[in-house]
Amino acid sequence: MDDTEIKVFYQFFGTLCTDVNSTSFAFKLLGRGLISAKTCESVVCSSQPRESNNVVLLRDVSKTSKMDDFLGCLHEAGHGSTADDMTKEIQKMRTQLLVTPHRVSMTYRDDVMDRFAERLKMKIHNAEASRCASDFRSWISRFLGTLSDPDLDPREEKRLADFCFVLLDTLIVLERTHSESKEHLFQRKEFSDMKELIVKTSNPTLMRIRYNGRYGMALAQSGQEEKALEKLQSSLDDAQRYSPGKDIGNCLFAIVNVKMLMYSIDKSERMKQEILSFIEEAIRFFENEEENALLNWRRIYLIKKAYCYLGLDSFGRDILGVTISDYDLEMAGDCLNMFEKIESSSDIRRKMHLFRARAKLHTIKEEKCIADGYVKQALALAQEGKFLADIQVLENCIHQEQHSKQDVHSRARFQFSERIRQPSEHDETSYGVTMPSLTSLLGDDDNDTVCECSDVQDVQTPYLRINLHQQFSPELESPDTTSFVWEQCKPEDLNLETSESDSSENTDRQMEQSMYRHIRNKTLLNTAVNSICGLLQMEVIPINYPT
Repeated sequence: MDDTEIKVFYQFFGTLCTDVNSTSFAFKLLGRGLISAKTCESVVCSSQPRESNNVVLLRDVSKTSKMDDFLGCLHEAGHGSTADDMTKEIQKMRTQLLVTPHRVSMTYRDDVMDRFAERLKMKIHNAEASRCASDFRSWISRFLGTLSDPDLDPREEKRLADFCFVLLDTLIVLERTHSESKEHLFQRKEFSDMKELIVKTSNPTLMRIRYNGRYGMALAQSGQEEKALEKLQSSLDDAQRYSPGKDIGNCLFAIVNVKMLMYSIDKSERMKQEILSFIEEAIRFFENEEENALLNWRRIYLIKKAYCYLGLDSFGRDILGVTISDYDLEMAGDCLNMFEKIESSSDIRRKMHLFRARAKLHTIKEEKCIADGYVKQALALAQEGKFLADIQVLENCIHQEQHSKQDVHSRARFQFSERIRQPSEHDETSYGVTMPSLTSLLGDDDNDTVCECSDVQDVQTPYLRINLHQQFSPELESPDTTSFVWEQCKPEDLNLETSESDSSENTDRQMEQSMYRHIRNKTLLNTAVNSICGLLQMEVIPINYPT
């Protein structure tokens, strides 16, 4: 496929994923040699939803097939109307190319202003921002005062207007990055100042593109997604006339952020694929940029892709109710690994987003404590950079996880107590609790650590002993390890007396020890073991003792 066909392919990607019958379409693609037999078999035999299967079918088609063959498969699979719509769109875009005027090249001054803007933005994605903000406002005030002079030389007016516009734009990005609430950002005076300056700058069309892109994003963050998309589409249409891909990429980046906010409401697979197709298209616009700009934007978009695959919105908040498949996890991991290969010069904000994505990935894999480690690292970077909104999001993540752990421990204690009060019938088999995760923590050379439980009437037999340890991330200097331990002891060793100083600390232990005093036979003990092991998802291995 050529560039125009690829663009149309991704434009219809969401529709194809939602509407196409994956089984019949897979056979049509196989018949024309567009996919392998293995891919066809995996889709036909899959129990995944239609959207997920279609993603598998379509992800490599644009790279390996001709558009005519692909459209032929659509017709044969009964989706002729979609194929016709794609054909018309391709013809329309190719006709537009013939009548569109030559793209306007950036002037030397535009290039200078770009470098000036990049230097400024390097200072606002870290803790320097708070010190820079007052300086920016002071400079802006002086520029605006000078520009109000009616006798100012026109050439000098354009030069000053260019610098002032860049400062206003940078200040808006600074406020957006570091403010705790973004709902009223679109009402800031900087936007009205930018709008008035556009006509005074040396390149009004280019400045209008940047203004519409920035203002559109502010509207989206206030909940006005439809108005935001109108502004951004207007900005994107103007940007098409320019040879550099940077401004087109900026517009697409803003659209991606708006779509991700909309994804938190419309949790469909179609919306997700639409976001991913926008990201792929945006990356292509930076291919002709200098290496530093290319790598920087590639990092940004890799994080956005990972967020989308992991069900996170543009603020890093969990989108509840989205479907995350094994393929999504694989792709998210690939994006994060690729980011880390090129992240040497990333600012702390990008690294913060990387750690947030890593945390979500490990959370889904049920590696809770590794996820905790990444969240805490992300929070440390957010605090270092004074990203107030991100601090709030990450603190909420930690708070929710702590509540989740407390709920698990409370349910374990309650269910253990209830099972002892209401025993069920079991055979006379003792049980061992297998906990492979304790091997490294307890220094045992064996593969498994087994806590044996037998007849409690034998005073030489230990009581039930279970250690609940959190696995922790090696990056943490002070691992937060929680243990609940019922020590091995004889019945006569149980001492429920406590001093006043430690009475509150031992309340739970008293309750647990008193429970054990009610255990008088194998049936009750086995019931308790089954209860705890089932709740904590540990494997229970029968151990038959010799008679």
